[in-house]
Amino acid sequence: MKRAAGMLEGHAIPLVGYNGWDHTYATSAAGDVWPCFGRCGGGRSLGSSPGNIAVARCLAVLTPPSPVGCMGHPNSPAGIRYGVTGVCHQAANRILHPSGLTVAGAGGYNASVFAFTTYGRGPWRQLASCHGNPPGGVAGGGGQMSQRKPRSSKLRAYDERIGALHAVERPEEERRREELRAMAELSLEGGLDETTLDQLARIQTDFAEAQVELERRLERRQMTLEQYGQALNGRFGVAMGRCRQLLGSDRFHMLFGDAGYSPEGLVQTDLISRSPG
Repeated sequence: MKRAAGMLEGHAIPLVGYNGWDHTYATSAAGDVWPCFGRCGGGRSLGSSPGNIAVARCLAVLTPPSPVGCMGHPNSPAGIRYGVTGVCHQAANRILHPSGLTVAGAGGYNASVFAFTTYGRGPWRQLASCHGNPPGGVAGGGGQMSQRKPRSSKLRAYDERIGALHAVERPEEERRREELRAMAELSLEGGLDETTLDQLARIQTDFAEAQVELERRLERRQMTLEQYGQALNGRFGVAMGRCRQLLGSDRFHMLFGDAGYSPEGLVQTDLISRSPG
Protein backbone atom coordinates (compact mmCIF):
# COMPACT_ATOMS: atom_id res chain seq x y z
CA MET A 1 0.00 0.00 0.00
CA LYS A 2 1.33 3.42 -0.90
CA ARG A 3 2.00 5.90 1.85
CA ALA A 4 -0.45 8.80 1.82
CA ALA A 5 0.98 12.28 1.58
CA GLY A 6 -0.23 15.75 2.46
CA MET A 7 1.14 19.25 2.52
CA LEU A 8 3.69 20.21 5.17
CA GLU A 9 4.40 23.89 5.74
CA GLY A 10 6.95 26.01 7.59
CA HIS A 11 6.13 29.36 9.22
CA ALA A 12 8.13 32.23 10.71
CA ILE A 13 7.19 34.78 13.39
CA PRO A 14 9.49 37.67 14.44
CA LEU A 15 10.90 37.23 17.94
CA VAL A 16 10.05 40.34 19.93
CA GLY A 17 13.13 41.79 21.57
CA TYR A 18 15.60 39.78 19.45
CA ASN A 19 16.52 41.84 16.41
CA GLY A 20 16.72 39.82 13.21
CA TRP A 21 15.52 36.52 14.67
CA ASP A 22 12.34 34.62 13.77
CA HIS A 23 10.70 31.79 15.64
CA THR A 24 9.68 28.94 13.32
CA TYR A 25 7.02 26.27 13.56
CA ALA A 26 5.41 23.70 11.26
CA THR A 27 1.91 22.62 10.26
CA SER A 28 0.24 20.08 8.03
CA ALA A 29 -2.80 20.22 5.78
CA ALA A 30 -4.34 17.55 8.02
CA GLY A 31 -4.54 20.04 10.89
CA ASP A 32 -1.33 19.22 12.75
CA VAL A 33 0.34 22.13 14.51
CA TRP A 34 3.91 21.71 15.78
CA PRO A 35 5.03 24.65 18.00
CA CYS A 36 8.79 23.85 18.07
CA PHE A 37 9.27 25.40 21.54
CA GLY A 38 7.23 28.53 20.91
CA ARG A 39 4.24 30.17 19.30
CA CYS A 40 2.30 28.31 16.64
CA GLY A 41 -0.08 30.77 15.02
CA GLY A 42 0.30 33.67 12.62
CA GLY A 43 3.46 34.94 11.00
CA ARG A 44 4.37 34.29 7.38
CA SER A 45 4.56 31.12 5.36
CA LEU A 46 7.98 29.85 4.35
CA GLY A 47 6.41 27.62 1.71
CA SER A 48 4.85 24.17 1.64
CA SER A 49 5.49 20.89 -0.11
CA PRO A 50 3.98 17.40 -0.10
CA GLY A 51 5.35 14.90 2.39
CA ASN A 52 4.28 11.93 4.50
CA ILE A 53 2.42 13.35 7.48
CA ALA A 54 2.70 10.14 9.49
CA VAL A 55 6.48 10.41 9.31
CA ALA A 56 6.33 14.10 10.31
CA ARG A 57 4.17 13.22 13.31
CA CYS A 58 6.64 10.54 14.32
CA LEU A 59 9.60 12.91 13.94
CA ALA A 60 7.90 15.61 16.04
CA VAL A 61 8.32 13.52 19.25
CA LEU A 62 5.46 15.24 21.08
CA THR A 63 5.88 16.24 24.74
CA PRO A 64 3.72 18.24 27.20
CA PRO A 65 2.39 21.58 25.94
CA SER A 66 4.77 24.25 24.71
CA PRO A 67 6.33 26.09 27.66
CA VAL A 68 5.25 29.46 26.27
CA GLY A 69 1.71 28.26 25.65
CA CYS A 70 0.31 27.53 22.23
CA MET A 71 -3.44 26.99 22.27
CA GLY A 72 -3.00 23.70 24.13
CA HIS A 73 -0.90 22.05 21.43
CA PRO A 74 1.78 19.62 22.61
CA ASN A 75 5.34 20.80 22.14
CA SER A 76 7.28 19.25 19.28
CA PRO A 77 11.00 19.22 20.10
CA ALA A 78 11.67 16.58 17.44
CA GLY A 79 14.44 15.12 19.58
CA ILE A 80 16.12 18.52 19.98
CA ARG A 81 17.24 19.62 23.43
CA TYR A 82 16.55 23.33 23.27
CA GLY A 83 19.68 25.46 23.30
CA VAL A 84 21.97 22.43 23.53
CA THR A 85 21.47 20.49 20.30
CA GLY A 86 19.38 23.07 18.47
CA VAL A 87 16.55 25.58 18.63
CA CYS A 88 13.23 26.00 16.85
CA HIS A 89 14.84 26.11 13.38
CA GLN A 90 16.35 22.66 13.80
CA ALA A 91 13.15 21.22 15.29
CA ALA A 92 11.08 22.57 12.39
CA ASN A 93 13.59 21.27 9.84
CA ARG A 94 13.35 17.79 11.33
CA ILE A 95 9.55 17.76 11.21
CA LEU A 96 9.53 19.08 7.64
CA HIS A 97 12.13 16.52 6.51
CA PRO A 98 9.55 14.26 4.75
CA SER A 99 8.67 17.20 2.45
CA GLY A 100 12.26 18.17 1.66
CA LEU A 101 11.65 21.67 3.02
CA THR A 102 13.75 23.62 5.49
CA VAL A 103 12.91 26.89 7.20
CA ALA A 104 15.67 28.72 5.32
CA GLY A 105 14.46 32.25 4.76
CA ALA A 106 13.50 32.74 8.39
CA GLY A 107 15.28 35.51 10.27
CA GLY A 108 18.43 34.21 11.92
CA TYR A 109 18.34 30.92 10.02
CA ASN A 110 21.91 31.09 8.71
CA ALA A 111 23.21 32.08 12.14
CA SER A 112 21.31 29.18 13.72
CA VAL A 113 22.66 26.68 11.19
CA PHE A 114 26.17 28.01 11.78
CA ALA A 115 25.68 27.20 15.48
CA PHE A 116 23.67 23.97 15.37
CA THR A 117 23.75 22.74 11.72
CA THR A 118 20.61 22.09 9.66
CA TYR A 119 19.12 19.26 11.71
CA GLY A 120 20.83 19.80 15.07
CA ARG A 121 23.94 18.62 16.86
CA GLY A 122 24.52 14.97 17.62
CA PRO A 123 22.70 11.85 16.45
CA TRP A 124 19.14 12.00 15.10
CA ARG A 125 17.82 8.66 16.31
CA GLN A 126 14.25 9.12 15.10
CA LEU A 127 15.15 9.62 11.45
CA ALA A 128 15.59 6.00 10.40
CA SER A 129 12.88 4.57 12.68
CA CYS A 130 10.22 7.11 11.66
CA HIS A 131 10.89 6.84 7.94
CA GLY A 132 11.06 3.05 8.20
CA ASN A 133 7.84 2.45 10.09
CA PRO A 134 5.87 5.55 11.11
CA PRO A 135 3.12 5.07 13.70
CA GLY A 136 -0.24 4.46 12.12
CA GLY A 137 0.98 1.92 9.59
CA VAL A 138 2.08 2.22 6.02
CA ALA A 139 -0.77 4.42 4.94
CA GLY A 140 -1.15 6.25 8.24
CA GLY A 141 -1.22 9.99 8.61
CA GLY A 142 -2.58 10.94 5.23
CA GLY A 143 -3.60 14.50 4.66
CA GLN A 144 -5.21 16.82 2.22
CA MET A 145 -3.22 17.90 -0.83
CA SER A 146 -3.91 21.61 -0.59
CA GLN A 147 -2.35 24.05 -3.00
CA ARG A 148 1.41 24.39 -2.60
CA LYS A 149 2.43 27.65 -0.90
CA PRO A 150 5.03 29.66 -2.85
CA ARG A 151 8.75 29.42 -2.10
CA SER A 152 11.44 31.07 -4.19
CA SER A 153 13.39 29.00 -6.68
CA LYS A 154 16.62 29.86 -4.82
CA LEU A 155 15.27 28.55 -1.53
CA ARG A 156 13.86 25.40 -3.13
CA ALA A 157 17.23 24.78 -4.79
CA TYR A 158 18.91 25.24 -1.40
CA ASP A 159 16.47 22.76 0.19
CA GLU A 160 17.24 20.20 -2.51
CA ARG A 161 20.95 20.68 -2.04
CA ILE A 162 20.68 20.17 1.72
CA GLY A 163 18.52 17.09 1.16
CA ALA A 164 21.12 15.58 -1.16
CA LEU A 165 23.91 16.44 1.28
CA HIS A 166 22.19 14.61 4.11
CA ALA A 167 21.09 11.64 2.00
CA VAL A 168 24.62 10.21 2.03
CA GLU A 169 26.74 9.29 5.05
CA ARG A 170 29.76 11.56 5.32
CA PRO A 171 32.09 12.87 8.06
CA GLU A 172 30.52 15.53 10.25
CA GLU A 173 33.26 18.06 9.50
CA GLU A 174 32.71 17.64 5.76
CA ARG A 175 28.96 17.99 6.12
CA ARG A 176 29.30 21.16 8.17
CA ARG A 177 31.63 22.66 5.58
CA GLU A 178 29.26 21.82 2.72
CA GLU A 179 26.35 23.32 4.65
CA LEU A 180 28.39 26.53 4.95
CA ARG A 181 29.08 26.43 1.22
CA ALA A 182 25.37 26.03 0.43
CA MET A 183 24.52 28.86 2.82
CA ALA A 184 27.10 31.16 1.24
CA GLU A 185 25.94 30.40 -2.30
CA LEU A 186 22.34 31.07 -1.27
CA SER A 187 23.16 34.40 0.37
CA LEU A 188 26.20 35.81 -1.45
CA GLU A 189 26.58 36.40 -5.17
CA GLY A 190 29.24 33.90 -6.25
CA GLY A 191 29.49 32.32 -2.80
CA LEU A 192 32.90 32.24 -1.10
CA ASP A 193 36.33 31.30 -2.37
CA GLU A 194 37.88 28.15 -0.89
CA THR A 195 40.32 29.98 1.37
CA THR A 196 37.59 32.11 2.94
CA LEU A 197 35.32 29.10 3.26
CA ASP A 198 38.10 27.23 5.08
CA GLN A 199 38.54 30.13 7.47
CA LEU A 200 34.80 30.36 8.10
CA ALA A 201 34.72 26.62 8.79
CA ARG A 202 37.58 27.06 11.28
CA ILE A 203 35.60 29.66 13.19
CA GLN A 204 32.62 27.31 13.23
CA THR A 205 34.78 24.42 14.49
CA ASP A 206 36.16 26.58 17.29
CA PHE A 207 32.61 27.49 18.31
CA ALA A 208 31.57 23.83 18.18
CA GLU A 209 34.45 22.93 20.51
CA ALA A 210 33.27 25.63 22.93
CA GLN A 211 29.77 24.14 22.75
CA VAL A 212 31.08 20.73 23.75
CA GLU A 213 32.93 22.17 26.74
CA LEU A 214 29.90 24.15 27.91
CA GLU A 215 27.66 21.11 27.55
CA ARG A 216 30.14 19.09 29.58
CA ARG A 217 29.99 21.69 32.35
CA LEU A 218 26.19 21.69 32.18
CA GLU A 219 26.00 17.91 32.50
CA ARG A 220 28.35 18.03 35.49
CA ARG A 221 26.01 20.58 37.10
CA GLN A 222 28.77 23.16 37.15
CA MET A 223 26.38 25.70 35.69
CA THR A 224 22.62 26.21 35.49
CA LEU A 225 20.69 26.13 32.23
CA GLU A 226 20.39 29.91 32.30
CA GLN A 227 24.14 30.28 32.85
CA TYR A 228 24.76 27.82 30.03
CA GLY A 229 22.51 29.79 27.66
CA GLN A 230 24.20 33.08 28.54
CA ALA A 231 27.65 31.57 28.11
CA LEU A 232 26.74 29.98 24.77
CA ASN A 233 25.33 33.24 23.44
CA GLY A 234 28.51 34.95 24.56
CA ARG A 235 30.69 32.46 22.70
CA PHE A 236 28.43 32.81 19.68
CA GLY A 237 28.90 36.58 19.80
CA VAL A 238 32.67 36.07 19.71
CA ALA A 239 32.30 33.74 16.71
CA MET A 240 30.11 36.26 14.90
CA GLY A 241 32.69 38.97 15.57
CA ARG A 242 35.38 36.81 13.99
CA CYS A 243 33.12 36.15 11.00
CA ARG A 244 32.53 39.88 10.58
CA GLN A 245 36.29 40.52 10.58
CA LEU A 246 36.80 37.78 8.01
CA LEU A 247 33.97 38.73 5.64
CA GLY A 248 33.72 42.47 6.07
CA SER A 249 30.54 44.24 7.15
CA ASP A 250 28.67 43.98 3.84
CA ARG A 251 29.17 40.27 3.21
CA PHE A 252 28.67 39.50 6.89
CA HIS A 253 25.29 41.20 6.87
CA MET A 254 24.28 39.49 3.64
CA LEU A 255 25.14 36.12 5.14
CA PHE A 256 23.87 36.47 8.72
CA GLY A 257 21.55 39.48 8.60
CA ASP A 258 20.73 41.51 11.70
CA ALA A 259 20.81 38.31 13.75
CA GLY A 260 24.58 38.24 13.40
CA TYR A 261 24.70 41.44 15.47
CA SER A 262 22.26 40.06 18.08
CA PRO A 263 23.83 36.87 19.47
CA GLU A 264 21.47 36.94 22.46
CA GLY A 265 18.74 35.74 20.08
CA LEU A 266 20.40 32.37 19.47
CA VAL A 267 19.23 30.82 22.74
CA GLN A 268 16.47 32.54 24.68
CA THR A 269 17.65 32.22 28.26
CA ASP A 270 14.13 32.87 29.60
CA LEU A 271 12.96 29.81 27.64
CA ILE A 272 15.77 27.32 28.02
CA SER A 273 15.00 26.27 31.62
CA ARG A 274 11.32 25.65 30.77
CA SER A 275 11.87 23.72 27.56
CA PRO A 276 11.45 19.96 27.36
CA GLY A 277 13.48 17.89 24.94
